[in-house]
Amino acid sequence: SNSTICISILVENTVKLPGLKAEHGWSVLIESNKGRILFDTGQSPLLLANAKLLGLDLSAVDKIVISHGHYDHTGGLAEILQLNPVAQVYAHPDIFKPRFYRRPDATAREIGMPKEIINSKRFTLSRESVALFPGCLTTGEIPKSQPDLTVKHFFEDRAGTHPDLIKDDQALILESRKGLIVILGCCHSGLKATFDRVKALTGQTSIYMVIGGMHLNGASAELVKQTIRALREYSVQRIGLGHCTGAMGTFALHTEFPDRCFPCPTGLRMSID
Repeated sequence: SNSTICISILVENTVKLPGLKAEHGWSVLIESNKGRILFDTGQSPLLLANAKLLGLDLSAVDKIVISHGHYDHTGGLAEILQLNPVAQVYAHPDIFKPRFYRRPDATAREIGMPKEIINSKRFTLSRESVALFPGCLTTGEIPKSQPDLTVKHFFEDRAGTHPDLIKDDQALILESRKGLIVILGCCHSGLKATFDRVKALTGQTSIYMVIGGMHLNGASAELVKQTIRALREYSVQRIGLGHCTGAMGTFALHTEFPDRCFPCPTGLRMSID
């Protein structure tokens, strides 16, 4: 039918199909009769090569959404802006901040987005939710529901004196005939806060499908428990585990919801009628 939504994973940490390649990153193409949205761009121009092999034309993308300003979500942006001269980029104003990941030995590496695209005129920056098409909106900034369990290692400075609360990490909400679909970046605000934001924006208390990174790599048992509770509370029927969910998080969620979880490798394509 003309209300079909097609979701294609262009970049993810794992890969199943021959010819395609994986990298630590995330990029998803969403196609429907309302328009084509590219959500995140991986850490390199790899999304272009993978899209080509999948027969997907990224020059035809209408809008680009950046979940947050980390290198593994923004690294292919310069190349995609070159390939596609018209698509506007929607993001939170914090995406250009300097960002660092501090290792246990106190050395730090820069993990912000590529510098060369900071001056682009093609950005629409907003802390608020933005409607991209009818039935498709960004969450905008997600208020944290409680003291933050998810942020450690992340700083705005190399010395590690200013914690980075990663306020820009937003998700994408799609309305489908089966219910709401939520596409996560890294879920740095936690799944509960993310779903509460979706409810505040849509008035809906159940979510059909969530896909993306849940940032449970090295997470506390408490955060894993909270994540499981949020999936229950919102009766999520399909749970696509990808990117930064991490092995332990994947095991925990799979054990809890064996019939609902599925992996999201590079090359996965789904149609939701």
